[in-house]
Amino acid sequence: GVGCALALIFRLVSLQFWAGESYTVRARNQHEKRTVLQANRGRILDRQGRVLATALEAQSFFVNKASELDSLQAIAVRFSRRTGADEAAILNRMKGKPSFIWLARKVMDGPPEDQVPEGVGRIVEMRRIYPMGPVAAQVLGYTDIDNVGIEGIELAFDPLLRGRPGEMASRVDARGNALSALGAVRRLPEDGGDLMLTLDADYQSISEEELEAAVAHFEAESGIAIVMEPHTGKILAMANVPLYDPNAFHRYDPTVRRNRAVTDMFEPGSTFKVVAVAGALEEQTRLLLVVGV
Repeated sequence: GVGCALALIFRLVSLQFWAGESYTVRARNQHEKRTVLQANRGRILDRQGRVLATALEAQSFFVNKASELDSLQAIAVRFSRRTGADEAAILNRMKGKPSFIWLARKVMDGPPEDQVPEGVGRIVEMRRIYPMGPVAAQVLGYTDIDNVGIEGIELAFDPLLRGRPGEMASRVDARGNALSALGAVRRLPEDGGDLMLTLDADYQSISEEELEAAVAHFEAESGIAIVMEPHTGKILAMANVPLYDPNAFHRYDPTVRRNRAVTDMFEPGSTFKVVAVAGALEEQTRLLLVVGV
């Protein structure tokens, strides 16, 4: 009996002093739910300050514990009509094992609050928008559904544009239900920075229009045009044809989304010799020209 008492005392002391911190962390994780507070992604501007990429508020809809709902078919029908997604696919996701299912992410024209079906939750998220559509699309690139840069400027300057997300913690019971409507903000989000390019939206738009017309006239598959400020080297326009709309990038082939002006190699040939001669004359350099026949 004495041995058991000593063993029990030793166990209690070890839990209290040596393992106390570990169990405290485990208890906190069981009774606390952490929510990420998304930072607003920075804007991309042209040299005149006109917005090429920004973030606007959108609505996202979800179902939590779909197995407890009786109106799965009605929900699938409504959100299929709203988003264009396959009705059967939405219904199958709700009938699956996960308790949390996204019905629609970042919808700009979602149903009014009084028309949201019972059992469907709604939150506000920021959606990446390109107000000028196809203008400089290959240069700008695009982001995924979580506003992470995937291609172009969006990818190259993602750390600057993305910012730093915040965190909010709320108390929950054993079933994961929130014990209060408000949570404690552990860290405020830091919004991403704006980025101003040397591109000029007017030059870019004109270059794309003229290049598109030339490609159609000569029945070419694609075309590239670059407009540069000669004294500074600033790129005023960088056009790629065919064009695409980054607001719906998933509808286009990856070869169309690629910025071939910087990714593809090509030899300008004899048409570039005039540039070399002009540069040499400006610098008053003697040239030996070898002309190939």
